[in-house]
Amino acid sequence: MFKKFGSVLLIFFAVTACNVEAEDIDFTVIATSAYSGVIKSGNHVITSDAGLNALWNEIYSNTVPIPALPEINYQQSRLIILALGQKMTGGFAIQIEAVKKIESHFVVFYSIRRPSKSGMVTQAITSPFVAAIIPAGTEKVLFKQQ
Repeated sequence: MFKKFGSVLLIFFAVTACNVEAEDIDFTVIATSAYSGVIKSGNHVITSDAGLNALWNEIYSNTVPIPALPEINYQQSRLIILALGQKMTGGFAIQIEAVKKIESHFVVFYSIRRPSKSGMVTQAITSPFVAAIIPAGTEKVLFKQQ
């Protein structure tokens, strides 16, 4: 257990170091919105339609009709979904900045935009999310907020 935790911890320290060998990984954003049905925040790695079905229905639970599942070749790709969870106003967003391969891990770098304290925002419940396709593989996927 400690060995596994230590390995993940080492990757995060390596990510913040200056001289890290990191390979840029291509990704494609396939969906993003401030208005999803996701109440709890979380990051997800999807490797099959079975794994995607319930989450897709939750994301689009406030949409009629629910869009069809995206067509993904899971032998070549994985789907990552980052959700902020429910927010009481507008002005929130989540964005994938980069995906990098560091050692034997894929690290998804993302940013969260929050409304300024003095700014005007919509008075609506929002639930921002972003979904993107990354290459398939055995690499563990880690998420790091920038």
